[in-house]
Amino acid sequence: MTVADGQEVDTLRAANEAATVVLHGVAGSSHVESIGDVPFTVTTVSVTDVVSGDEPGPTVDVRQFGDANNTSDELASLLQAGKDYLLYLQPFELEPGESTGQYVIVGGNAAWEQAPDGRYKIATQESELPTTLTDKEVQATSSDQ
Repeated sequence: MTVADGQEVDTLRAANEAATVVLHGVAGSSHVESIGDVPFTVTTVSVTDVVSGDEPGPTVDVRQFGDANNTSDELASLLQAGKDYLLYLQPFELEPGESTGQYVIVGGNAAWEQAPDGRYKIATQESELPTTLTDKEVQATSSDQ
């Protein structure tokens, strides 16, 4: 999986380097937007904690490829309302340097859902990223930057 600049995102370190913000948040409402015939789901996420990067504000809009009928095993599952996530994000731009106010998940797959035991489980079926993470592991990688 690659990000827009071609950088591989198959390690937590690579995801951290590509992200402009790493945060914990709770998914809220979502809607579908299309570019041509290609659907994208945009979910409003309430930011509960910023691990690294600039504070984006109380909420962020996260754009993901697909909708309820069209998804990919190589990309993070669509964010589900009410669930807690750890997200590695970068701004979404239709044109380079032109902000849309939305974010995308780094590499399309750097998203983890918080499990009842407090650990984070990868939200992607097919990924080379770690399948589980603890806050300690996330902090250690973020502090290496």
